[in-house]
Amino acid sequence: MPDDSKKPRRPPRRKEKLPDVPCTARGCGIATLVAVLAVGGGFYSHRRRKAFLASLAGPTGETVYDRGLVTRKSDAASVLVHQGRYNSNTTRRMLAPSLALGFASWEHPRTLEVVRRFGRKLTHFAPLRAYGVDAAGELSHLLPDGALRTLASAAAGSASGSRHAAAARPRLVPGVSLAGLDYARFFAGDEDSEAGEARGELLVALAREVRRRKLDGLVLDAHVHAAPLERTTLRAVLPQLHIFVQLLAHQLSQLDPPAELLLAVPPEHWAPRGSTKQFRGLFSKSQFDQLHWILGGFALATQNFSANLRVPGPSAPLEWVRAAANALAEPGSEDYAAAAAKLMVTVPLGGWDHPLPRTAAQLEVDGHGVAADQPVVLPPKPLSGAAYLDLLRAHRPRLEWVGDAAEHNFTYDDRGGAKHEVWHPTLKALAERLGHLRQLGVGVALWELGDGLDYFYDLI
Repeated sequence: MPDDSKKPRRPPRRKEKLPDVPCTARGCGIATLVAVLAVGGGFYSHRRRKAFLASLAGPTGETVYDRGLVTRKSDAASVLVHQGRYNSNTTRRMLAPSLALGFASWEHPRTLEVVRRFGRKLTHFAPLRAYGVDAAGELSHLLPDGALRTLASAAAGSASGSRHAAAARPRLVPGVSLAGLDYARFFAGDEDSEAGEARGELLVALAREVRRRKLDGLVLDAHVHAAPLERTTLRAVLPQLHIFVQLLAHQLSQLDPPAELLLAVPPEHWAPRGSTKQFRGLFSKSQFDQLHWILGGFALATQNFSANLRVPGPSAPLEWVRAAANALAEPGSEDYAAAAAKLMVTVPLGGWDHPLPRTAAQLEVDGHGVAADQPVVLPPKPLSGAAYLDLLRAHRPRLEWVGDAAEHNFTYDDRGGAKHEVWHPTLKALAERLGHLRQLGVGVALWELGDGLDYFYDLI
């Protein structure tokens, strides 16, 4: 058999060099156009997609119910596409004749936009943290100069350009926080004591501020800040606080024109931020029964239920919200209609991003007596509407309806591999709450306006 390995190998084939072809103007132009289209096609597609989504934003003649968007089967794509489209009748109050209070932060980038667009859906508008007090009770104005005037103008002009009949402008009732107050000292002693004089000076300062700035009233945030007090001190403070509220309401009612006092109060079972236990008795039904005749309204703080406890879960479980409202305005009672007319249940428009528990080893926690396998719970982060939309775009999660809480949630993994659980309002969750409030005959307090997606306001 012949040995093929000894056969002479064929020489390699010479590659012919292609001749240089000069680039004609037409040929180079076509080549350049093809390259530009290839590179820019993706950018052009992105621009078209953005333009398409922008075309879906703005007013429309249909409501979210007409568009079939109020459903438990909500998904990320539907929220992203439809959230910027809202009904053109931005003055119609869906909850009338009940009260509708809107809390808003001056620092929020969307506050002015939302107030101008939807302010006439509200009966009251409360800029948050407008006033504060120090430990001795001295009043300070916390907003920049001109901020209240700008907010009032935005609310008053919110119906301009609308072809629908304009509702009355919302009443401007800035928030007064007593968070910095030394409660034990300020509410100690009778009216003739040094503390009694300090209380009188604060009453005069608040009334003077309302008259000078031509405000419609104030929202007093006082009771929740008494939670850290010892039980003995709390029992001594609460009666004096109750008297202070009555005196302030009377002082404001004597102005020309009369102003009103609204009170922010915690529910019967409530936990302050970061606490591991719930408090009872900070504001009772007997106090409500005495005050609802002389106050303009009560904003019941039924938001941040799970976030305050640092436990992943719903922001405002529906049964808890309903029980909190019924604990103050008891259905079937003799004066239920009058009491319910003054009560506003807080409904959150923003959500919370809860990092799920991880071990100390996963978090690389060193020392501090933390075992490597011990679960560590990180605090949740508040989630604005814009941040919520960013998460939906980035992760395209599946929204799950939790029937017991009547809220949607979803989970996602961050870049570090940590799991998060997100609870954020949806149209269905809001509709469930507002429907129950309508049945109870109570109003709503929205927390806070800048966090709300535009199509949320179809329901208000």
